[in-house]
Amino acid sequence: ATKEHAIKCLNIIGIKKHFEGIEARDTLDGLKPQPHVYQKLIDKYNIKKSDLCIFFEDTMENLFVAKSCFGWKTIFIGYSDSKIRLVDPILEASPPSLNRIW
Repeated sequence: ATKEHAIKCLNIIGIKKHFEGIEARDTLDGLKPQPHVYQKLIDKYNIKKSDLCIFFEDTMENLFVAKSCFGWKTIFIGYSDSKIRLVDPILEASPPSLNRIW
């Protein structure tokens, strides 16, 4: 979605104040899941490995890159139901052979 749409949704559910930065397809230089897109976010926001970085996404492939390459906490926003599900427990419970694919 666009940044405007993301901000609108965060305001509706009352959590926008908890975000330092909001990026969306119209503010990114490149397309996810290309790792350089994530690296640009790290550089822009000066994200350190020790920082808590939570990445919300509706595409599993993009979440896997954020988790496996950068160690971010990832939250999948699914369309099949209205619940937000954490991806981290799914990855941690996966067999080691699957983790190498991501």
